[in-house]
Amino acid sequence: MYRYLVEHKRLLVLFLIIFLAFLWMTHQIKQGDKLGVKRLSDNLLSPPQKVITVLANRVRGFLDHYLFLVGKAKENKSLIEEIEKLKTEVGRYQDVLEENKRLKTLLSLKESQSTYIATVRVIGRDPGNWFRTIVVDKGEKDGLKKDMTAISHSGIVGRIYKVMPGTAKILLITDHGSSLAARVLRTRDEGILEGTVGGFCRLKYIRQSSEIKVGDVLLSSGLDGVFPKGLIIGTVSKVERKKSGFFQEIDVTPNTDITKLEEVIIVGQK
Repeated sequence: MYRYLVEHKRLLVLFLIIFLAFLWMTHQIKQGDKLGVKRLSDNLLSPPQKVITVLANRVRGFLDHYLFLVGKAKENKSLIEEIEKLKTEVGRYQDVLEENKRLKTLLSLKESQSTYIATVRVIGRDPGNWFRTIVVDKGEKDGLKKDMTAISHSGIVGRIYKVMPGTAKILLITDHGSSLAARVLRTRDEGILEGTVGGFCRLKYIRQSSEIKVGDVLLSSGLDGVFPKGLIIGTVSKVERKKSGFFQEIDVTPNTDITKLEEVIIVGQK
């Protein structure tokens, strides 16, 4: 019993205070002192009311903050969606600018080529690694013929090897079945440029005594009767002179990035 009283001492004291206050209030009511009763009740109820008021204010503040955050989250989501839309629009705008730039360059190239036939768009590529060809959106009805040359503003791309009424196939200079007569601009050495299975070009039949260097520029010589004379082909990227044999091994990097072609110009022989 004693242990129970010790453990619940505070509760018992509170109960005693409330009991005494109740007795006092009863006595005051009997005596007619309603003002004293009200004062006592205000004193007793004031602390709980303050606590309740503080808690209510905190809850209200929390709810206001929560609703603010929810509103901000919705606003942020809307802003993110708007940013994504703007990014898409910027991408389209940049794509249009690049296309206009390419077409402007091709227009300039067209005006400089007396044997201009047509400007064509690339609409397909050979999916395999054995042949390196592209398909363009014009053909026989547009004046395209077999063995016409395809060029870009950077240089020779290839030649037409198959023509259909509305499309044509172009064999790229990097294809292992491609060959064209080439001349080294600096030394005037002449050889045959061939494509390889590896997708690069090799200049063949250049004598060991020729002083060709990495960086030398190659032009079409026109001696093959297919490619017009004087068109840029590419630059020498590797020179290897072997102790045996008559010719050097010379690798050439095409001036045109074959993998990024979108439009090309078709020209005929002069």
